[in-house]
Amino acid sequence: MIALVLGGQSSGKSDHALAMLANAPAPRALLVTGRAEDPDFARRIMAHKQGRDAALPVIEARENLSEELTRLGAAQTSVLVDSLDFWLFSCIMSDTLQAQADALCEALRAFASQGPSVVVVSQEAGLCPVAGDGATRAFVRELGAVNRRVATLADEAWFVAAGLPLRLKG
Repeated sequence: MIALVLGGQSSGKSDHALAMLANAPAPRALLVTGRAEDPDFARRIMAHKQGRDAALPVIEARENLSEELTRLGAAQTSVLVDSLDFWLFSCIMSDTLQAQADALCEALRAFASQGPSVVVVSQEAGLCPVAGDGATRAFVRELGAVNRRVATLADEAWFVAAGLPLRLKG
């Protein structure tokens, strides 16, 4: 089962995704893709760590998201991926971005066919005003494309605003 959880910044999407993971078959793991490269983001990561089950294994995937999904799917581990937007930050400047997106979608398909659940979190960047610079517009375009591809694969899709989940699919 693939579930996609979308929402804006600080919308409650990660909390909703963690609740979904808690109901998924064990064993479970959290795949994180963000890097603490500034003090504010380091505080956000620490708050996320404090708000989750300390027994939940955390794996830093970054650009290697598809490889980690393949490994955990073979081990029959239910997974929360938090988040696609930070994964995209890691690989947007790469010449192989499309190949990485293709590999991610293939890994999600294979993961779901093996039985465990995967919950994928991502920002819904399309609700923001049009960005003033080309790099931000390119990022929003790419994130929208990746979100649409994952939503097509997903059995369930959710949008979270103000901590309230709205089912979009499934």
